Amino acid sequence: MENAVIRKYIKGDSTGISEFMKRCFLKNNRFEVRSHEPEYYKWKYETNPYAEPVAWVAESNKHIVGLMSAVPRMLWIHGREVLVAESGDTFVDPDYRGGNLFFKLAQKLYSDCDKRGFNFICGIPNPVSYPVITEILMYKPLFMCKSLVRPLNFDTIIQKKMRINTASKLLGTGLKKFYNTIWSINKDDSVFIKQAENADNAFNQLWEKNSLFLNYGFVKDSKYIKWRFFDNPDEYKVFILKDQGKNSGWISLKFSKVMGLTFAQIVDYLLPKNKKKEFIVSIINYCAERGADFAEIWAVYDSILYSELRKTGFIPRKKEFRFVMKENTMKLTPEMFNKNLWIYNQADSDNI
Repeated sequence: MENAVIRKYIKGDSTGISEFMKRCFLKNNRFEVRSHEPEYYKWKYETNPYAEPVAWVAESNKHIVGLMSAVPRMLWIHGREVLVAESGDTFVDPDYRGGNLFFKLAQKLYSDCDKRGFNFICGIPNPVSYPVITEILMYKPLFMCKSLVRPLNFDTIIQKKMRINTASKLLGTGLKKFYNTIWSINKDDSVFIKQAENADNAFNQLWEKNSLFLNYGFVKDSKYIKWRFFDNPDEYKVFILKDQGKNSGWISLKFSKVMGLTFAQIVDYLLPKNKKKEFIVSIINYCAERGADFAEIWAVYDSILYSELRKTGFIPRKKEFRFVMKENTMKLTPEMFNKNLWIYNQADSDNI
């Protein structure tokens, strides 16, 4: 193992990062819900609309062996936009662990963030790094998110999960009726969704209206939606939520294959203050009609939205995601630790 040289990301590194990820971390399709092609990393590190991303790599023998990055985002704090750095890709080649490469990369990253004036650094750490960043790197945990799933196509789920083929359709039909009886999903015909073709000014208008009721969360205007979903090399579908023909909110969906099953991931959303359940039902029906086996969504644990999701048959998974923030040029206030004041979803993390 040769000593690694740490340097800032430069154009063209997207190819090396893609090769690094495939070489070290993509066995058994572990990260199949997100692209790891060069085009994805080029989009992520070279096209951000808010500021130049903070990204540092470790290189040895002309190969990337370490990566640590933070992507600029705009955080909404009581009616004003604040520039923050969302901590993202943090990887070290297994052959180069144990030599403080992680901390050397971290030192470069935090020094860079400080020089460039990011107000906070935030993110969702994995379980391995969580103790390190909270106990040593001084991140503060604010709240917990949960991934929730709702079964949709019971036939396929029985076939794939229980390996029952002959009676799967009969069992699936019965389970679907039973499930939908317990968690009523009666459709409200005044509420529907319509796919958006581009990130036009309608999204700015929705943000202006719905942000009036938001204390803390990431800015979800047209600029964000265009970059995050329409410019992204991965395939997303964005929908306007309609209430009696009027724009009321929006969602973003991504369909992914996981262990042979199709997941309709509700990765981002701006739900109106009223009729949350009705819109969730409309989304569930759309996903089921498009052949999804499960619908998946993130929500702040034990929040109002979390309760509404449970009422429509969403089941919390075991895995927990803890949102953390590190002070830089601004200080955390006691109010920011109140989970009920936040909106946070999967696309706000680096997990999709």
